Amino acid sequence: MPSPIDADARRHTIARLAARLVATNGAHNISLRSLAAAAGASTTVITHYFANKADVLEAAYRASVDEARERVEAVHEDDDRRVLLLCEAVLPLDEPRRMNWLTWIAFMGTAISEPRLATLQRRRTTDHRTLVCQAIAAAQDAGRVHPDRDAAEEARALVALVHGIATQAVFHPDDWPQDRQLAPVRAFCDDLSRPPHGEETATRPEGGRGATGR
Repeated sequence: MPSPIDADARRHTIARLAARLVATNGAHNISLRSLAAAAGASTTVITHYFANKADVLEAAYRASVDEARERVEAVHEDDDRRVLLLCEAVLPLDEPRRMNWLTWIAFMGTAISEPRLATLQRRRTTDHRTLVCQAIAAAQDAGRVHPDRDAAEEARALVALVHGIATQAVFHPDDWPQDRQLAPVRAFCDDLSRPPHGEETATRPEGGRGATGR
């Protein structure tokens, strides 16, 4: 019998494979048999690590979130561009990130009838929003974000912008190259250095740089 460490690694490998299958075929079209075929294994091997299809789908979703989390955690906390980089980390700017988004989108329909997946969907968004909020608050303390900005509300709007861009870009990548995805996000981050509601009379924070660090 494989050691617990080997078993965990094998389970994670299969979960990542399942996530890719979900991204390409949809959550409803994945089965234990199709997963076994893709893994070059028998269904007995799959059921050794997963109790049923629902268990596979939850593990696949968690695996896709883990991949995104690794990119987000690679953003240094002391980088002046942290707000922007936290958004870049999840935008579908390359094929791995595009596959991540296809996996999440495929799970949205399933989450309607699967409360555990719905909880994971909410947590994915709120966890990222919390990190963005903390980064905006830190930039505010450093003078790069206007003091009248509400960090929580700005984070909510920025994450919504990122998600809106991403859901269009994954299905129409030719219309949403990297520069087009990044332009509105950079503009949003730069605008954080200015007072809210277009109050032109207020001055920019000391240093004159926005949350992009520019």
